Amino acid sequence: ESSRLAVARRCYGRALLRSGFVSFAHVKDLLIFGVKTNVGELPNIVVAQTLNILLTAAVGPAALAVYARSLALQRHTQVLVRSFTMLLTSTAGSLQGLGMRDEMRPFFIESLRFSFALTIPLFMMLAAFGDALLALWMGEDYMQSGLLQIICLGMVLPAASSAAFRIVVGVNEHGRIGLVALGLSTVLLIASMVSILSVDVSLHSIALSLGVSLSLGSAVPILIMTCRKFDVSSLDFFAQVIFRPLASNIPAAAVLGVFWYYFGRPTILEAIGLGFVVLCLNSLTYWKLLLSDEQRSRIWTSISGNRRKVGPDSQSTPGGSGES
Repeated sequence: ESSRLAVARRCYGRALLRSGFVSFAHVKDLLIFGVKTNVGELPNIVVAQTLNILLTAAVGPAALAVYARSLALQRHTQVLVRSFTMLLTSTAGSLQGLGMRDEMRPFFIESLRFSFALTIPLFMMLAAFGDALLALWMGEDYMQSGLLQIICLGMVLPAASSAAFRIVVGVNEHGRIGLVALGLSTVLLIASMVSILSVDVSLHSIALSLGVSLSLGSAVPILIMTCRKFDVSSLDFFAQVIFRPLASNIPAAAVLGVFWYYFGRPTILEAIGLGFVVLCLNSLTYWKLLLSDEQRSRIWTSISGNRRKVGPDSQSTPGGSGES
C-alpha cells in the first residue's frame, strides 16, 4: 500500500491521502451502519454456535461431526441464495436516492417472491438428495435419517427472508429490525435449550431448535416489520409473495414424494436424473405461473436474439418516430 501511494503521488503530482480528507462525521455514519448490519447477522451465529456447544457437551464431538456435515450442506445452499439477495441492497438504495418511493413496494414484493422461488426448490432438492450427497462425500456413517430434512424445513424461511433484510439495509432502516430479531431468537433459543435439556439432547432435537429459533425468532419478525414498512398486508404477502412460488413447486414436490414412497432414498445417479426432472418441471411452472408477460417477452427476446439495434442507421418513418 505504501508503494501504491508513492506511485500515485508521482502520477498525480500530489498526495492522495491527507488528514484533511477525513470526515469524522462520515466515519461515524459508516461505523453505525456497519454495526447495525452485523447485528442483523448475529442471530444465525449465536443460535448455531450455541447449539453446537450444547451438542458437543451433552453428546460428544462425534455427534457434532455428523450434525456439522448436514449443516454445512444447508449453509452452502443458504450462501447461494444470499449471494443473489446481496444485489438488492444497492438497488433499494438507488431507488431511495432517486426519490422513487412509489417503486419500493412493488420492488419489495417482487424481490421477495423471487427469493422464495429460488429458495424453495433448492432446499427441496437438498432435503431429497442431501443424504445421497452425504454418503458420497463422507460415507454412510455420517448420514442420520431425517436430520437433513429437519434442517432444510427449519431454514427455508430464514434463507428466503434474507431478501427482505437486504432491502431495508439498502434504505438504512435495519437497526431496530436486527435488534428485534436478535432478541427474539435469543429468547426462543433459551426456551428450546431448556426444553431439550429437560427431555433429551439429540441430533434431531438440536436441528429442530435451530429451525424454531431462526424461523420464529428471526425470519418471521423481519418479514412482519419489513411488510409493515412497505405497506404490504398479510393478504398481499401470502397472495403475491408465497402462493405462486409454492404452487409452482407442487409438481416437482409430487414427483419427489412419489419416488421416495416407492423407491426410498435415491442414489447419486438417481438424484442427478431427478434433479434434471425437477429443473424441467420448475422451468415450465415458473414460466406459466411466476413470470409476468413482460418478463416472458424479455426472456424470449433475449433467447431468440431479436433485439432491435440502436445506431446511426435507425431512420424515422414519415409521420412516425424512429425505431430504437
